[in-house]
Amino acid sequence: MPNLDYSKQFSKLFNAYTKTLNNTYQRTGSLFQKPFKRILVDSNTYLTHLVNYIHHNPQKHGFTNDFSAYPYSSYQTIYQQKNSRIEGQQVINWFGNSKSFAKFHEQVNETKIQHLIEDD
Repeated sequence: MPNLDYSKQFSKLFNAYTKTLNNTYQRTGSLFQKPFKRILVDSNTYLTHLVNYIHHNPQKHGFTNDFSAYPYSSYQTIYQQKNSRIEGQQVINWFGNSKSFAKFHEQVNETKIQHLIEDD
């Protein structure tokens, strides 16, 4: 029976890849960040602030000057209710309507999700 420990298999793959790149470019150390954290979304307020945080993240990290125009974000897809696999209407309904969705995104309140971004 094959080994179904996918985590271990990916670890081997990433370790081999890292060693190859480190040897090729005469570098040392890890290429990848530490494993991601999974945190239960256990309240409506937390979910609302989490959506806001995710959409502001590219601007916070300097990838864009305007999070709402960042082409790799779901913000415009949701706001303009474009056809996609994203349940945009469900998100809009969560905020009440498109206007409320946009208005909420005008604010950034990281205190509601501080435990998520301590290492950010």
